[in-house]
Amino acid sequence: MIKRITLTGMLAVFMFCSFAKEYKQAALDYLKKSKTELNLSDQDIADLILVEDAFDADSKINRVWLQQTANNIPLKNGYISVLFKDGKVVNSTNSGVYDLKKQQKSVTPTLSVTDAINKSASLLGISNIGNIVKNNNTDKKKNAYVFNPIANLTNEDVLVCLSFVKDKQDAVHLAWIVQFNSLDRNSKWSFEIDAQSGMLIKKIDYVLHCQFENGANYNTQNANKYSSLIETPNLPQGASDDIAQPSASAYRVYPYTVESPTWGSRQLISNPEDVVASPFGWHDTNGAAGAESTLTRGNNVNAYTDKDGNNAVNPVSGIDAFYADGTASLNFDFPLDFNQRLDTLTNSKAVQVQLFYMCNIMHDIFAKYGFGETNRNFQLVNYAGNTTTDNDPVNAEAHDGTKDPTTGAVLKNNANFFTSPDGTNSNQLRTRMQMFMWDGAGPVTLTYNAPASIAGEIDSFGVQSGWGPCNFNVTGAVANATSNTAPASFVCGAVNNGSSVTGKIALIDRGGCDFSAKVFNAQQAGAIGVIIINRESAGDSLLNMSGGTNATGVTIPAVVVKYTDGQKLRNNIATANVTLFRQSPNNCLELDGALDNGIVAHEYGHGISTRLTGTGPVGTTVNNYSTCLDNDEQAGEGWSDFFALALSKKPTDTKNTPRPIGNYANGEATSGSGIRKYPFSYDMSINPLTYADLENDPEVHAIGEIWTSAIWDMYWNLVDKYGYSTDLYNGNGGNNRAIKLVVEGLKQQQCNPGFLNSRNGILKADSILYGYADKCEIWAAFSRRGMGASANQGSNLSATDQTAAFDIPAACNTTPTATASFTASDTTVCAGGSLTFTNTSTASTGSPDSVRWTIAGGVPGTSTSTTTVVPTFSTPGTYIISLVAYKSGNASSAATKSIRVKALPIVQVN
Repeated sequence: MIKRITLTGMLAVFMFCSFAKEYKQAALDYLKKSKTELNLSDQDIADLILVEDAFDADSKINRVWLQQTANNIPLKNGYISVLFKDGKVVNSTNSGVYDLKKQQKSVTPTLSVTDAINKSASLLGISNIGNIVKNNNTDKKKNAYVFNPIANLTNEDVLVCLSFVKDKQDAVHLAWIVQFNSLDRNSKWSFEIDAQSGMLIKKIDYVLHCQFENGANYNTQNANKYSSLIETPNLPQGASDDIAQPSASAYRVYPYTVESPTWGSRQLISNPEDVVASPFGWHDTNGAAGAESTLTRGNNVNAYTDKDGNNAVNPVSGIDAFYADGTASLNFDFPLDFNQRLDTLTNSKAVQVQLFYMCNIMHDIFAKYGFGETNRNFQLVNYAGNTTTDNDPVNAEAHDGTKDPTTGAVLKNNANFFTSPDGTNSNQLRTRMQMFMWDGAGPVTLTYNAPASIAGEIDSFGVQSGWGPCNFNVTGAVANATSNTAPASFVCGAVNNGSSVTGKIALIDRGGCDFSAKVFNAQQAGAIGVIIINRESAGDSLLNMSGGTNATGVTIPAVVVKYTDGQKLRNNIATANVTLFRQSPNNCLELDGALDNGIVAHEYGHGISTRLTGTGPVGTTVNNYSTCLDNDEQAGEGWSDFFALALSKKPTDTKNTPRPIGNYANGEATSGSGIRKYPFSYDMSINPLTYADLENDPEVHAIGEIWTSAIWDMYWNLVDKYGYSTDLYNGNGGNNRAIKLVVEGLKQQQCNPGFLNSRNGILKADSILYGYADKCEIWAAFSRRGMGASANQGSNLSATDQTAAFDIPAACNTTPTATASFTASDTTVCAGGSLTFTNTSTASTGSPDSVRWTIAGGVPGTSTSTTTVVPTFSTPGTYIISLVAYKSGNASSAATKSIRVKALPIVQVN
């Protein structure tokens, strides 16, 4: 029988045991000797408190983590680590500040704790919250407050504590940290409010959302018919009792090596559990031989549906009561019919099995690489006996029906993960993966066919959201549509120039009425499609079109384009011709994210990186939840993409093979580009991203893409050196080594790491695990992506202040390099004119292997011409032209020039 204790008691025991370890004093002694190197004062060291003193059974490292405080107030994420192996210090990090106590002008807040809660609510647009009442868990001595649920804000306790926090300029503030779950539990909010001024310092959602929009770069020539998805066996039988059974098991699933239904077929797999990581099988719940569950739940994962969006664990009634039941034989062989909705009972059991299988695979495989019981993994029972940190399996929800609190619409095109502190499974802090349905329509393409001056595929536009036709392939001339209702170009009334519009694609301005009304009016006049031009006052923002009262009657396709793209058509209306295309693989039935192993691996990967970085998530009922991955320049999305790539590498893949992610969920064929800007590839003409691109788009997934690009290059450098092993559990190939370095690197990096901190964590992992055997392969990968020896990270709290560099340390610099340069025929041009840019790049040996032009404002916008490129510029403005050269796979720094496009003069004849 396993003894269960409360969350507060569990964490109290954990903290008590932590203080009893033997390495605390050794760590403090080391810090005193190394205070200058680590930028610590004597007072800083005296005020440190122990957070963790634990042994990593995988890498045989004793890790000590201490937190910086001043006047008994902690510095959020101000952690200092000292790591020991064989009694010797092998690594140390500091994410705190120097002389914290002297930096503080006051430790007494002028803003009340209730005012901080009201401020946080107002930042979410909520003004009418209920009474704010403290409960008995408040501990004022620790400046930690717990408030009862507050009407219109949250149905659960609100946690507030007084802490020091750093802003993006590394300045320290006394702040109230206010945390609560949203009403729909789809967000766990954390607000850092300056306790003196009331200013917002930082707003964080600790539920990691991976939301994407369909519509990116669909290859119309290779539209996948998804014939391999059609499976129509008999319907599943009803569920049976959940009782102890033998551990032999079988699952009909897409194997983890098959990224999604786009890439292969299901197989019936017997006994896939690892005998070391899951010694009693995947359906064990008590740490003894024999399966206690015949459902998709067990020691590592509890997979179920949450169509009603109520986040109920182990639902026993209602729409989510239909667990997949393998019966006494644990035979989870259920049909999957892609001709029907995937979130119905016909398909739901197969989806649950897939989600259960993939989460367990992630548990078992990554236990081999260092994410085991002594490294905070997710388990109901810790078999090694540490019951203070068990009771935290992953709760994986399929078909999630959570609704948008603003619109009331069920969320789609989304997946998220929340990582609780190790050993925590309370209502407020419970590790949870939410997998949503995805629009099954597939991407739309819009191509300007004529005139030649504007011809090409338009890559930014909005589409009909849930209305209009599913599949279409419409080509036609473009005509301005008008109506008698002013303004005429809005077409909010019947079309009055029907003879001009019939059989053509109508051009209409945005505004005045809903989108479906405009499209329906054009359809009534005989239009075969519609292009709506966004308002100039709205800038070039993108939006998708919601339906209105006429949506059900619309049978023709429509898109909304940026103002500038719309004017290209309007200025060439006499000869403009366009094509609207979409080929849906399944007649626009919604797709299920839980069937995409890549997305499941990505989400689970958030749990791995969050638990392994720093001290892992920390939280009690009287202390706020925190994580060491809530800074701006952190690579959480990048590690998750890497895990998805590494598990689904195909036998035919080479280092230069384009590897997209999310093709299935995005409704794309295997030839599609997926849900990232570029497919991942060692070939930088396919994926040109470097550290220099970070400041241009500091969105979390865009940040992650750059990190993935670097460690994916490292993966292939090591595969080139050591070969590839198909055995991800026990192999010795370069791929195994790369995964091991990435996982160990997570443990070695500091709290709140920037990219260079994370690079250094991997280099430190190489020194500890392999005695620096692969340092040059690691440096080669990072330097070609701009994270070279002389790169400058700036602040790890900012994603826009770094300086890229492409140099390799001298000891490793044996690879030929390139230097980018080019000339321009002029630096100014009139709108509609062209400039000639000539490549003059050089290389340390011979010539560059390839180049990549980025031509802002020009057509073409990119090129790989090694000689000249002659783009046309149509829109007035100032633009940067950039050229990167490549030699032996290494990228040069970018050569740039600024050019000006002048407006055409207005000639007036009196």
